[in-house]
Amino acid sequence: MLKKPFLVGIAGATASGKTSFCCKIQEALNCSILTMDNFYKPLTQSQSLKDYNFDHPDALDHQEFHKATLKLLNNQQTEIPTYDFKTNNRLPKTQTVQPSSVVLIEGLFGLFEKRQRDLMDLKIFLEVDSDLRLHRRIQRDTTQRGRSLEGVLSQYFKFVKPSYEEFVKGTKKHADLIVPKGAENQAALECIVMYLKNKK
Repeated sequence: MLKKPFLVGIAGATASGKTSFCCKIQEALNCSILTMDNFYKPLTQSQSLKDYNFDHPDALDHQEFHKATLKLLNNQQTEIPTYDFKTNNRLPKTQTVQPSSVVLIEGLFGLFEKRQRDLMDLKIFLEVDSDLRLHRRIQRDTTQRGRSLEGVLSQYFKFVKPSYEEFVKGTKKHADLIVPKGAENQAALECIVMYLKNKK
């Protein structure tokens, strides 16, 4: 019988470096990553990009994300959606995520749902300066997601910042570890990788 994978949940504000943090752990451990961003619900024709709050919990399909998590914990591969932030829709193709002895799940609402937290063996929250996060978000959204500077700033102050205060900031209390500077905290990364190597 296969051993149950060791599940690590990684959360933090927008542009706090969650994906980069996971990728660095993956490089060291060759582990699986389940990214919450792939589980955004597609925008309907009646929904406008400028009026849609991507930083509200309802923007994501938590049920689908939970099912994918359970599959990996049962040592089964899972097919997950591919979300395109340029079109704000899901692409026809899916992605296959293979199980591994350590599984990382990451996202803005990584520690939001109790049923997800109850599955986790280690919970991590990345804490990064808000000005740096805004700078990173502007760079990412204007170069990778086809957004204008004006649009990014409008969305940030209308939705992103208030939603962080309401829905994400409080999840920090559930974390076993709070990592300042996120993926740039090399000392924390090395300690976490060393710890996880013993869980493989």
